[in-house]
Amino acid sequence: MNKQSKDGLRPELKEFAKAMEAKLKKNDYKPHWEHELVEHLLERLEEEVKELEQALWEDGGNVASEAVDVANFVMMIYSKVKHE
Repeated sequence: MNKQSKDGLRPELKEFAKAMEAKLKKNDYKPHWEHELVEHLLERLEEEVKELEQALWEDGGNVASEAVDVANFVMMIYSKVKHE
């Protein structure tokens, strides 16, 4: 059974979204992704997926952090293309 909070979001989703936001805030000094080409964001996504794969197979790899990076680049691409 899916547990959802009062706002209708699953607890795991809320936790993940908070992690995504925290990582984005750490990078607020960088130019906004809206100014990037989708192709560049896709290249960065591919790099982040490789880092996630590497973290999965290494002891001490920060899988959670790399998963958040992947999700953030997917979100950036989503944000760009939904407005185009």
